[in-house]
Amino acid sequence: IYAMARSQKMLRNARSAIDSSIADFEKLTRTPEQKSAVAEVKQAWSALLAQDETLQTMALSGDTGGAQAIHDTEGLGLFYALEDATLAAIDANRKASTAVAERGSKISAAARKFTFAALGLGLLAAVVLLLWLMRTIARPLVSMAESVTRLVDGDHAIHVPGTDRSDELGQLARALDKFRDVFASDLARAEAEQARARET
Repeated sequence: IYAMARSQKMLRNARSAIDSSIADFEKLTRTPEQKSAVAEVKQAWSALLAQDETLQTMALSGDTGGAQAIHDTEGLGLFYALEDATLAAIDANRKASTAVAERGSKISAAARKFTFAALGLGLLAAVVLLLWLMRTIARPLVSMAESVTRLVDGDHAIHVPGTDRSDELGQLARALDKFRDVFASDLARAEAEQARARET
């Protein structure tokens, strides 16, 4: 009796572990094919458990020959049905995993394309900004520097570029233009004074 009770306890523990595994797997199913496969596993498992109860009852009542006959015919059929359902569930899971991996690859490729496109657009924007800065700031500064050099060399008839601008470069150009006028008038006054000094 002790051996029978121990065997039944081990059988209950095994059933509980299998039920728990099926329930855990069912929580992870996503595709209709996976859900259908799990439903078939549960149905085959339930049929096998029901038949096992019948076989145990028969064996405990002394009808071991009848239990063995059912086991050898219907029992094996139910076992193979459970095996087929389990293999179908494994196959459905493998297909779902492959589909997820393919989607992941597509998402990765799209992200890579987006990253390269964003880098390209960023580089293009940087080049356009550089060209704009060269046109709006660097060239006027170079022109003003040339004007200052000519002014220092004594050319008071220079045209100071950028006096019509409304930004800081325009303010600098207007100040340079006033300096040119002041410098030219001071130079004219100095030349006039030298001429008067020579006359006297």
